Amino acid sequence: MKILPITTLNEYRCKEIPRYLYTITTRANYESMCKDGFIHVGKDPLRPKMYGIFMFDLINFTKRWTSNSFFRRKSFATELLVSITDKSKDLVVLKIPTKNLDGQLRVRSLNYLFKNWDKHNDYHLDTGFGAHMRKHFTQHKEPIEYIYKENIPIDRVEKIGDIHIDDTKKLARGELKLKDILSDLFRDTPQHKAIEQMK
Repeated sequence: MKILPITTLNEYRCKEIPRYLYTITTRANYESMCKDGFIHVGKDPLRPKMYGIFMFDLINFTKRWTSNSFFRRKSFATELLVSITDKSKDLVVLKIPTKNLDGQLRVRSLNYLFKNWDKHNDYHLDTGFGAHMRKHFTQHKEPIEYIYKENIPIDRVEKIGDIHIDDTKKLARGELKLKDILSDLFRDTPQHKAIEQMK
């Protein structure tokens, strides 16, 4: 019997999972993380059984989070910013290398989440699927989020951008240009190119 070479976790991740994931939070929360030493897992307000650190990959974010909507003409990306600016007008974006994530990384569809958020005992919503399933969702043009089930040491994370959103009322009404906001948030970074390619 032929013995196949063992594929390491990092080799698997390189093939199936983006090199970097991102999360947006308030400046105050980031400063608290720096003092504490960790990004801590939290609960999903729509699905209390789902807990983790919620992240996105930039390609899916710029293509799918900005075009799909269940929020009165606001995109998922806009709604994310609205939910964060409810707490503070000062935001930061963090870059997280997936090679540093040793635990369980999950994925789920936002379309499915917001169509079925009140559905009871749903595995997709409360647990998610292994992150290798991202291909299935991206092939169907789904906006997806990644959920990491463990705390992440802050020294494995890089703050790459920040922004102050003064007029949060216009943001909540969907009157601010999302591309301009994200362009400012990711200014002077290699990731800025992906933002510039947004329609």
